[in-house]
Amino acid sequence: MPETPTREVFAGFGLASEVAFYALAVLTLLIFFWGIYLRVQKYRRGRQAERFDQLGWRILRALQLVARNATLMRTDAYAGIGHLAIMWGFIVLFLGTALLTIDFDLARPINPEWRFIRGDFYLWYSLALDVFGVALLVGLVMMIIRRGFLGLPQLDYTRADANKALYDRKLYIWDDWIFLGLLFFVTVTGFLVEGLRVAQDWPAYERAWSPIGWGTASVLARLGFTPKAGSVAAISVWWTHALLALGLVAFIPYSKAFHVVVDFFNLVFRNEDVARRLPSPPAEAASAGYERLEDFTWKELLDLDACTRCGRCHVACPAQSSEMPFSPRDLILDLREYADAMAIASHTRLDQQRVQDDGRRVLLAARLAAADGVVLAGSLIPSESLWSCTTCMACMEVCPVGIEHVPMIVQLRRALVQHGEIDKNLTEALRNLGRYGNSFGQSERKRAIWTQLLDFRPKDARKEPVKWLWYLGEYNCYH
Repeated sequence: MPETPTREVFAGFGLASEVAFYALAVLTLLIFFWGIYLRVQKYRRGRQAERFDQLGWRILRALQLVARNATLMRTDAYAGIGHLAIMWGFIVLFLGTALLTIDFDLARPINPEWRFIRGDFYLWYSLALDVFGVALLVGLVMMIIRRGFLGLPQLDYTRADANKALYDRKLYIWDDWIFLGLLFFVTVTGFLVEGLRVAQDWPAYERAWSPIGWGTASVLARLGFTPKAGSVAAISVWWTHALLALGLVAFIPYSKAFHVVVDFFNLVFRNEDVARRLPSPPAEAASAGYERLEDFTWKELLDLDACTRCGRCHVACPAQSSEMPFSPRDLILDLREYADAMAIASHTRLDQQRVQDDGRRVLLAARLAAADGVVLAGSLIPSESLWSCTTCMACMEVCPVGIEHVPMIVQLRRALVQHGEIDKNLTEALRNLGRYGNSFGQSERKRAIWTQLLDFRPKDARKEPVKWLWYLGEYNCYH
């Protein structure tokens, strides 16, 4: 047992095993950063957006929201607590791995005396990893129960408004479970590695400072694991843990797991004034609204990737609860599928003829990505869906990652108007406004009839001074 509390990283490993691990780590990082590169290239297709003002304040605000999980806690305490445990557990374990990398791979080769994960630092380091590892595991179990057994409508990807031949959400379900599964088994195997390491020589300091490792080692001892058997098992479990962890890192840019990277930046660049004014039409574009992917800003393309598919906007939307053919979640997912298909098409030279001749079922997003000159509003996003939105901004109010749905909807509607595709009820309302001054098509003379039922005479602001001006609106006047 070493005199100074510490741990050996590659205990029992030969040089070939170490080389193999580092080779896999390099390959993992290449896959990870290639995925990041593809994402950044996608965002660069978007127009400019002024989101860098007051950058320091933006970062502090985002840090505060993320640290407290405030956007989740206010709408769903169970999910908020579970996600908070997962988030902080993940962050601390990631920092622990980063510190170990600095200690073993950077400090040790330069000067072994520079290693810092030993002594008292190691004891607190070990305890912190145990505590936050348990928090991560508890949060994951909570989310597995929530997703697998509670039957929540916001986690149901079924769409009643679209042809099933044109969309497929099975991949989303697999993505959700693979992400949860990888995190769960990385955590469990990490505790097993710790327990098997402790069971080799039972360092006394590990009892208090590695309680989970000590407890795991005690359970393994009761199951009959001897130090010799444990040393063999430790190598197998270590490799299982390492491969799962490396797989998770490589998986991040291509999956739902990417939200751990992008959501913070989405909150940083969120527009606080978005609910106060409508977005301006793109100044440099030929269209008054959004017709093609290139009309979207880089921030809006970032919004699409930030979506975690939590479904809070879906259940908060009054159009969805009224069984109208619209869901803000499905709008974002449709646009994201199209953006991803466009990115694939640009790399693989996907063409329309090839798509039509393919015998497999091809999703609508891929079909449109292979075609030229497609106007998104009315094709990818049906006109009736866009006109079903009431622009109440409930979706934006409940979104935990700051996605700005309504400005995109408004811009897509503008493209519809430019092409003469207006909701028939809106067409009639506009005609009545032009002819009668109200959307009900009623005579202006009838507007004040309701005042005859009052037991007092209201003042006419056009003829005498008034202190308060009470604007009723046309609905109250004609109904």
